[in-house]
Amino acid sequence: MGPMPGAARASEPGARSFLAQAAPSAEAQALNEALRQLLADKARSLSALGLGEMASLEAFYASRQDEPVWVTTSGLSPLGNILRERLRRVAPVASLGLEAPLEADDARAQRLDPQGLAERDVILSAAFLKGAIDPKAPEESPPDARLLRDLSVAADPRAVLERDLPVEPAFWRLRAAAAGYRELAAAGGWPAVPEGPKLALGDRDIRVEALRSRLSASGDLDPSFASSDVFDGALDEAVRRFQRRHGLDEDGVVGKATLAALNLPIETRIQTLAINLVRLLDPPRDWGPRYIAVNTAAASYRLVDNGVTLFEQPAVVGRPSWPTPRLDGLMTALEFNPYWNVPPRIARLEIWPKIHTDPGYLARNDMRLVDGMIRQDPGPKNPLGVVKFVFPNRYDVYLHDTNNPSLFGRADRHLSHGCIRVPNARDLATYLLQADPSWTGERVTAAIEAGRNLRVILPRPIAVHLVYDTAWIAPDGTVEFRDDVYRRDAALSPQAANPEVALARSACPNQS
Repeated sequence: MGPMPGAARASEPGARSFLAQAAPSAEAQALNEALRQLLADKARSLSALGLGEMASLEAFYASRQDEPVWVTTSGLSPLGNILRERLRRVAPVASLGLEAPLEADDARAQRLDPQGLAERDVILSAAFLKGAIDPKAPEESPPDARLLRDLSVAADPRAVLERDLPVEPAFWRLRAAAAGYRELAAAGGWPAVPEGPKLALGDRDIRVEALRSRLSASGDLDPSFASSDVFDGALDEAVRRFQRRHGLDEDGVVGKATLAALNLPIETRIQTLAINLVRLLDPPRDWGPRYIAVNTAAASYRLVDNGVTLFEQPAVVGRPSWPTPRLDGLMTALEFNPYWNVPPRIARLEIWPKIHTDPGYLARNDMRLVDGMIRQDPGPKNPLGVVKFVFPNRYDVYLHDTNNPSLFGRADRHLSHGCIRVPNARDLATYLLQADPSWTGERVTAAIEAGRNLRVILPRPIAVHLVYDTAWIAPDGTVEFRDDVYRRDAALSPQAANPEVALARSACPNQS
């Protein structure tokens, strides 16, 4: 078959001109040759750079015919600058030894000779491999040339770096804990505590020795207290510590729930840690310096400003049959003395049956029909309390005060229809309005005591993140676990193919 119409033959002048333009410059050829020699001479040149494992580097550059990716003849390429900046952000939070390759790169920052540029390219590749994680198995990610190739050809390299080089300290702290648990498992894990009656302060029982060994293995009890059959004060504090970090009733008594948590195999805990590492990556949690975060697995929430946690408080969140969704939003307004517009599902399942058997139910509960919907007026019977915090979302969930604060004292606070009840709503309202000097604490109190519904646009909106973490590291380094009350961990297990899905149904309070 002849050439396509209009196609130039390689021998034609136009083709020769194109090939001449596409040929690499002498400087580029020298750079490629320097990189080729550097990789071939790894016994001398590369070992001097301290780059560690080389097989993945060699595979990566072989796939590129030894062409550089992070540098050009004039210095770092735009992609190289993006990679170096990300490595600088990861280095102080990841404890991976990235400082050394970054210092080696800095030492060559002014060099434009082929050897210096080639070394920078390999150094940055090695640094990426040292820090990069496989998002499908982030708990232990050996160097993988595939990750380098994905980054080098990515249409959006910043997105790839967000995925493969997380900057969130919580991720790296949890990853270090997972490594510690794997080491403990390799050493034999922890012993089981035999079944039997409750164990509590003052008891003498042969099972107490097993309890001491179990708590010592997980770091809840000092090993020097690991040998006695008497349940003493040190053991009581260790049990309480264990209960605290597992979200159990902190009573110091080894009853049914505490015993079950103690005897959960270490392999199950390791899987939970791995699942939550995946959870921290998708979506990435580079949330910035100011936000509200609600952990629905722990039924708690925290306020962060300027990177500092101002407070962390218990919260009441959705029950398993009405789970609070996972979402990210922006809080834009609050309402003093809010109305509660009863969602149709709650009305159908809970309110209308009561109305049918008790005609006076609406009036006694300060409720009325408005445009076919049931609405409850502001007041002491309203489960939203005195403040509602609004962040528009498709689930119609929000944060709010409560008329039943006793629920915050329960260990299990998965009790609502999906919304989040907070115990310090007045203080939160005062904080959110402080950017407007006219909203003093006294004015907030006056607005509440007036009893009238008042919507206020926040002078400074704040991000809100509803997450579901069943394992995390507390600021003091404690490894925390919570039960998978919404059964979402299975969606992120290594065997699952589907990502986590929000499971909300409708909002919001119930009357309990």
